[in-house]
Amino acid sequence: MSSIRLATAANVLAFQNLTTALDTSDCKWAHLIENDSLQDEIGRFRVWSGNLGALQKGHSSLDYRLRDSPLLSTNTLKFLKELEENINEASAIVSGARLPYELQPKPEVTEEDDDDDDDFFDKDDEDDEDTGSRTELSMRFSEIVDIIDNLYKLSVRIRTPTIRTRSAKAAAFKPKDPETGVDILSTYAEYDLQHVKELLRYLRQPHEGEMGGADYDYLTIRLSAAITLRRRQFKYWKRRKLIPNPHPFHYSSLTIIKSLEVEWGYMS
Repeated sequence: MSSIRLATAANVLAFQNLTTALDTSDCKWAHLIENDSLQDEIGRFRVWSGNLGALQKGHSSLDYRLRDSPLLSTNTLKFLKELEENINEASAIVSGARLPYELQPKPEVTEEDDDDDDDFFDKDDEDDEDTGSRTELSMRFSEIVDIIDNLYKLSVRIRTPTIRTRSAKAAAFKPKDPETGVDILSTYAEYDLQHVKELLRYLRQPHEGEMGGADYDYLTIRLSAAITLRRRQFKYWKRRKLIPNPHPFHYSSLTIIKSLEVEWGYMS
């Protein structure tokens, strides 16, 4: 999967189109985005993508780094999509492909709706007067700055060595029966569900009158699923323990501690 790489490349192309539109267009709204400010944001985005390998392929790519972290991968793609959308909309305004929202004609309002919405539009007009300098193009550029800021904040989490979901590999581990090919641990899910139901039924007996017939099936399902996942985790750890160590030389904990003390200068 190279979703992040493609999304990053799309933003690079979108920035190029916006720069070209600012240089060649004589649109009266082009002055709302300063060329120097835009170049600063383009530079920040290039530094972000270069440091994290967002445009790289293979094991050095950001896609590969986030392969076991679906949450960070989804958030990164979300920010990149929002960034591309804002850049493309800004390019459409600068190139004259469409008018900004504040200059587009308002939809016609019927007489019945007019009476109900008078107060609403009067309030909007007052807000527009107070924020007369707020245009769509300036707001689009502000969104671009904010999104790049968020990408930098997200890079701190990406660089953290514990970004991978610890249970991701265990959840994907499915030992199958060699004869039937059925996932062995999935058969335990039925027993785990029945076990939780029987346990909760026993615990609720003294409080049946207080519960008032409340249904807690969602709790039963969540608890049983957690037990099954924990079985899978233990099985995954056991399998890893049985895998031969590719490095035959083992060091005792005392040897490791002493070597660290020497390296950090704790010993004379």
